[in-house]
Amino acid sequence: MARHVVVVGAGIIGMAVAMRIRQRNWEVTILEAARPGAGASSAALGSLTPYSDHGCSLATRRIAELSVATYPKWITELKSLSGSDIDFDDSGLLELAIGKEEEAALRSSFSVLQGSNAPVEWLDADSVHQMEPNATPETVGAIYYKSEAMVDVTQLLVACERAILRLGCRIASATRVTRILESAGRIQGVETQSGTLRSDAVVIATGANLATIQGVPRIPIERVRGEVVEVKAVPGLVGRHLYSGDGFMTPRRNGRILLGSNYDVHVHGDDECPSTASARSVLRTLAATIRMVPAISSLQLQRTWKEWRPRTPDGQPVVGCIGPEGLVVATGFFGLGITLSPAIGEIVAEILDGKVSALADSLNPGRFFDGSQ
Repeated sequence: MARHVVVVGAGIIGMAVAMRIRQRNWEVTILEAARPGAGASSAALGSLTPYSDHGCSLATRRIAELSVATYPKWITELKSLSGSDIDFDDSGLLELAIGKEEEAALRSSFSVLQGSNAPVEWLDADSVHQMEPNATPETVGAIYYKSEAMVDVTQLLVACERAILRLGCRIASATRVTRILESAGRIQGVETQSGTLRSDAVVIATGANLATIQGVPRIPIERVRGEVVEVKAVPGLVGRHLYSGDGFMTPRRNGRILLGSNYDVHVHGDDECPSTASARSVLRTLAATIRMVPAISSLQLQRTWKEWRPRTPDGQPVVGCIGPEGLVVATGFFGLGITLSPAIGEIVAEILDGKVSALADSLNPGRFFDGSQ
C-alpha cells in the first residue's frame, strides 16, 4: 500500500513539496484553507534573489543558488505537465544607487558579493541607462545581478496546481486544518473543520498561519506585510526587475509592472484584513518606485493587494522534522518562497524518504528549541 502524506497549505512551497513527494510514489492530499496559490504566494513579485536579498544567511544562499540554477528545468517540467505558459526572464536584476550616499553603501555590498564569487558586476551610470533608459537620471551606478531571474508568479501558481493534479495529487480547498493527530509519538493524520483524515506523514506549509494548528510545536513566526501595487505601462518601459532602497519593481510581458516596498511587521490587533493595502502603504510604495523610474508617476493604477509573509526571528526559513515522527514543517520563507520552492520541494521529499539533507541542516526547527526537539 502506498504511503499517504497530507500537505497543509497550497502556496508555492506546499505545491512544490506535493509535486516532488508524489513523484516518489506517495499518495498526496493537499488541504488548503482558502484556494491554491492564495496567501503569501499571491503577493510575491516573482524575483529570484539569492544574492540581492541581503538578509540571506550563507546556508540559505547556497540553497537559493541551487534552486535558481534548477529553475529553467523546473519551468520546462511544469509547462510539460500542465500545458500552461510561464513567462521566465533571466536577464538579471539591477540594484540602483541613487546618489553618492547610496553608491558608497552599494559598493560596500558589491565588494562582499564579489569576494564570495557571486555573479555580479558593477555598472556605471551610462551602462545602467543603456540597459534601463527610463531609470532616474540621478542613478550613479548599480549592482548587476546577472543570474537573478524573474518569473510570472500568477502563471507559475496556475501551472503548479495543474501539474500536481495531473500527477494524481488531491487538493481540498476551503479546508482548514485545526490540529494534527498523533499516537505513541507518531503522526496519524489531521483533523479539519469537517472531519478527520488519516495519513502516514504531515507536511505543514501554511506560512504565517502555523500557530493556528493545534499539536504543532510552537515555532516563533512573525507576520509581515507583503503588499503589491500593479500599474499598467507600455511594454518595455522597464526591461528587468529593479531594486533600490525600499523600492522594488518587476515588469510583466503584458506591460503590467508589479511594485513593492519594504515590509512592516504585523502588530496583533492592527490591520487584520489580509487582502487590502492601506492608502499609506500604497503611497510609500509609489514614492519608493517613482524614485527609481519617474515615469511610474504617470501610469494607471490597476489594483493593490496584500498578504502575510512568514518570518522567523533569525530571518531564515524553517525546514525539517519536528515533534511526533512523520511531522515536517516548511515555513518562514519571508520574501524567498518563490526563489526557494523547487529546492525545498526536493529537500522535503528527501526528508520524508528518510534521507539526511546536509544542505538544509541549518534550517532545522530544532534551533528554536535549544537542540531539545
